[in-house]
Amino acid sequence: MGLVQYLKTRQTISSIETFTLLDGTKIPWIGWGNGTGDALNKAVECGHVALESGIRHLDTAQWYKNEKETGQAISQSSVGREDVFVTSKITNTGDEASIAVEDVRESVQGSLDRLGFVPDLYLVHTPFVPPPGQLKAFWKVLESLKKEGKLKSIGVSNFRPQDLEEVLDGAEFKPVVNQLEYHPYTLAHLEPVLDLQKKHGIVTESYGTLSPTLRHPTGGPLKPVLERIAERIGLL
Repeated sequence: MGLVQYLKTRQTISSIETFTLLDGTKIPWIGWGNGTGDALNKAVECGHVALESGIRHLDTAQWYKNEKETGQAISQSSVGREDVFVTSKITNTGDEASIAVEDVRESVQGSLDRLGFVPDLYLVHTPFVPPPGQLKAFWKVLESLKKEGKLKSIGVSNFRPQDLEEVLDGAEFKPVVNQLEYHPYTLAHLEPVLDLQKKHGIVTESYGTLSPTLRHPTGGPLKPVLERIAERIGLL
C-alpha cells in the first residue's frame, strides 16, 4: 500500500497515528508544509490536495504570507476543521528586525484573523523573532495567551540549546515542540539540542526531511542507504 492510499484510510484525527505532546495534545505524525515550497497563488490548491490525499496536519506561518489561504484550503475541502491539525508561527515579516514584546498580542491576533480560527499549535518561528534579550518575556506573553484560551499548544522552531534554556528558565508551560531541519546530514549538529529536548519531554518536529534527496539529485552519500530501505520495503 502506498503512502497516499494508506493515509486515505485514516480520515480523522482520532484514527491517524499521532504523537502526544506535553500538554496532552495529539499531533499527527505527518504534515504538509503549506509554505516555502509553493507559490502563494498555489497555497489553497496545495493545501486542498494535501487534505484530500489524507494528510491531516497543515503547517503555515506569518512568514509564508499564506495563513488566509491555508484556512481557505480547509474550508474548501471535504474535511471538517475538527479533523485538521493546524500549525502556524509568529514571525517578523516587515522591515523590523524583530517583534517587540508589547506587539506580540496584536501579531498573534493577526494570525487568528487570517486563518479564521485558533491554530492547534503556535510556534515562535526562530529565536530571533523577539528583540535581543527578550526571549523569556516574549514567551511569557504566549503563555498568557494560552491561559486566556486565545492560543492552544505553544512551541518553538529553529531553537538552539541556549535558546531553549532561556525559555525553560521559569517557564510555566514548556514548549511542546521544537521544529527543526532534521535529516541525516544535520543529526550530528543537532545532538545537543535533541538531548535537551529529550530531557524535558519536548517533541522534535522535523522539517526538510527530504532535503538531502532534493539537494543531491544523484543521491549523494545517502543513496546506498535509501536504496537499502527501498529494497527492504519492496520498492526496488
